[in-house]
Amino acid sequence: EYVELYNPTNSAVTINDSNFKMKGTSGSSLYTISITWINNIVPSKGFFLMANTTSVDPGTGAVGADAYWASGSSIHVVNGGAGISDNSDNWIDRLSWSGFSSDCTEGTPLAVDCESGKSYERRPYPAAAVPSANGNAYDSDNNFWDFALATTLNPQNSASATETPNGGKVYG
Repeated sequence: EYVELYNPTNSAVTINDSNFKMKGTSGSSLYTISITWINNIVPSKGFFLMANTTSVDPGTGAVGADAYWASGSSIHVVNGGAGISDNSDNWIDRLSWSGFSSDCTEGTPLAVDCESGKSYERRPYPAAAVPSANGNAYDSDNNFWDFALATTLNPQNSASATETPNGGKVYG
């Protein structure tokens, strides 16, 4: 399990327990996931990798996580969702799947479960294919339009190459 954040802005962003929460859903239950920070800077036009372990290996070599959650915590692959909020519980972004509407839904939830060996990836612009090297920053506040199922895992962390957003509304 991993969640990749992308910063489309021209400035690095510092995230930590005082301004950021990772949340998950299982059915109608919303819960906060405790995070251990290895790094807390999301580079300008860069990525930040959060995972359930200290590294993610998609089969092409391990990618170090910038932060990780406890092994007892999980993001549910069926009737699930994940989101991030500020410390006052104001949503920053969220995603739900399995056609299940939850607290983590924006607009229409994605219809398919998050399958093993695949991931949901934010599109760089409307109807774009994923994966892409165009700064996955499109956000219409509707999960159906903003994300696509990627059949190749490509986790990226804060040390990965930056990507410049290319087209579409950058963020909601």
